[in-house]
Amino acid sequence: MLTREVILAMEPGRELDALVAEKVLGWKQCSVEGTAKIAYGKPSDFRDHEPRVRIGDYSTDIAAAWEVVEKMRSNDYLLDIGNGSGAGYAAMFYNPNKTIFLIGPYTETAPDTICKAALLVMIKEDAE
Repeated sequence: MLTREVILAMEPGRELDALVAEKVLGWKQCSVEGTAKIAYGKPSDFRDHEPRVRIGDYSTDIAAAWEVVEKMRSNDYLLDIGNGSGAGYAAMFYNPNKTIFLIGPYTETAPDTICKAALLVMIKEDAE
């Protein structure tokens, strides 16, 4: 089960990126026939089970993390992010219309914090 504790314990990297692709960006996972590879893509990117898109480095690259911010913005969530005096980065996605305010974790990098904060919003929405 995906919980706040599980999300906060995850290290930046491919596992976190895959979770963001699925839960935040709405991508789906597909096995590539004849290989042991797993690929991800938007449902419209799959033709005859052949994935067209590879997941980004959302939790380690700020440019890729910005795709997460844009997706959240398209769902009416705004981002507030800051670097707390030596504690690392903290992020909050909020939606004034839904009054959901979630403070993200303090992490060493902004991309990691953005990804985890977005996932926290998604699990909160799923629970409602």
